[in-house]
Amino acid sequence: MIKGENPIYGYLLSFASLNDLENLDNLEGYSGVPNSPLNEYDRIKVMVYDEKNQPLGEVWTYIMTEDRVKTLGGVYLPSGEWMMKNEE
Repeated sequence: MIKGENPIYGYLLSFASLNDLENLDNLEGYSGVPNSPLNEYDRIKVMVYDEKNQPLGEVWTYIMTEDRVKTLGGVYLPSGEWMMKNEE
């Protein structure tokens, strides 16, 4: 995911402790240092909304730079919906 103006649809997850967030950082290749060249993704706070476009609050999400997406062969999803193979 990269920063942009179009909505993105997905799942909102919650965790019992900050240790879980640290484990997720490791999974997503986030070093804990914003904008580090060592990061595969950066972690930022974004506002999320429910199905009726009502704000739920700010949450952490992972984004990638557009250059990195291109380097890795990322694909633009005009719908803003990423589905796992078993959901298709």
